[in-house]
Amino acid sequence: VDGIEAASIEEDVVIRIGGTDCIDVGVDKNASLGDGAGIVLACRVAPGTVGTHNVTFLSRSQGAADPGLAPRVRYQATIDSISPSKGSLAGGTPIVIKGDGLRAVNCSTVLVGGSPCTDPESAGLVNRPEQAGGLMCLTPPAPGFVVAGDFDAGAHQQTLANISLAESYGEPPETLGVFAYEPSRTPSVRTMSPTDASAAMSLTVTLEGALLVGDGVESPVISIG
Repeated sequence: VDGIEAASIEEDVVIRIGGTDCIDVGVDKNASLGDGAGIVLACRVAPGTVGTHNVTFLSRSQGAADPGLAPRVRYQATIDSISPSKGSLAGGTPIVIKGDGLRAVNCSTVLVGGSPCTDPESAGLVNRPEQAGGLMCLTPPAPGFVVAGDFDAGAHQQTLANISLAESYGEPPETLGVFAYEPSRTPSVRTMSPTDASAAMSLTVTLEGALLVGDGVESPVISIG
């Protein structure tokens, strides 16, 4: 850094990584630029969001540094667990990701097999107590999964798909784990009765099929139309 007095660094300089302020900005007296010009700054990186971010530099006395010369910093997530690791071929399995670096991450940036997950609230689901502190998302359907007519678990095979986080600036997604799409974990609805009803009145319908109750902790969400 050129043109700034070392004594005023803490009051004058603001360094941000992806919009989050670096803290404890100061002069690194043990570092040297080699040619003796300018000074070397050091700061402590605050917790941020996983992904690749621009570093911005602002001097309150002189203005912003040229953004075209700014470096980029990549925050990588540290994952402690992803559960469950298996679920329905048709998607909609709630997975919970726990670890560090997930602050402000939303479900649309969580990819399973290259397709984005969805927010559980869109399906009427809420976090359970054991999911506290984790990011819960609903899986997309398995890559290439299409059902024509009645679902037959025996006609499908297990599909393995990487769980990753989408990143900006063309960086490759960071792989977090592997999810197994299992025919044996795919619910199916074989019959519903009645199938005709008046739009002007409420009606109780009965569904028959396999794996419709789930784990019994949370009631199934059923949508018509």
